[in-house]
Amino acid sequence: FENVRDASVVFGEIECAAREAIIENGGSVSHHHGIGKLRSAFMPHVNSDVTRGFFREMSRGVDPQGIFAARNGSFSEPVTDESR
Repeated sequence: FENVRDASVVFGEIECAAREAIIENGGSVSHHHGIGKLRSAFMPHVNSDVTRGFFREMSRGVDPQGIFAARNGSFSEPVTDESR
């Protein structure tokens, strides 16, 4: 990435565009490493509010200090531009 200015930002923009196209065509948000922070913003498109609330409450029950999967995927609020 030596010749790519702001490679992290460029990657995020490409990832976002790709995920939007994938979801619009019936694809999945999943990844072999899980949803993660980058894809968490897409969770409202694939899971209902009730499902996401259940995931968060379940996570708080087994991990009240938020040590595991901190702010990741289904167990968190979506990452926004303001929270990055």
